[in-house]
Amino acid sequence: MSKQQKYKIPDEYFFRLHHVRPRFKNDVEEVLLYVATSISEMETLPEKEFNAVLNKVLFGFKKNATSTQKTIDNWRTEISALFGFIQENDGYLQPSKTAIRLADNQYLDEFFNYFLYSFQYPGDT
Repeated sequence: MSKQQKYKIPDEYFFRLHHVRPRFKNDVEEVLLYVATSISEMETLPEKEFNAVLNKVLFGFKKNATSTQKTIDNWRTEISALFGFIQENDGYLQPSKTAIRLADNQYLDEFFNYFLYSFQYPGDT
């Protein structure tokens, strides 16, 4: 392949990457530790029950007591989509290894290193 040609990912392997912009970006360190610790203490539950318990946890975060249900739902989905703190298996949700590890060691530098290491950008563009 010459320098002029760019590699084209075959359509069956192409997935559009979308970075979620979290609404909690100003408190990200505190939120991550609070949520990872809370989720790591949760048991495996059916999705609906797990989400209800997690919503209560998120309402308990310092600035969320007066938040709307929509805001809490957004937090829950953004945390699971962006940071992978929740693992799904056959309609049941449980804490992921990532959430448990961060809760156990509270080491944000390590967490962010693993988090960034998980991104792969094919084709260098």
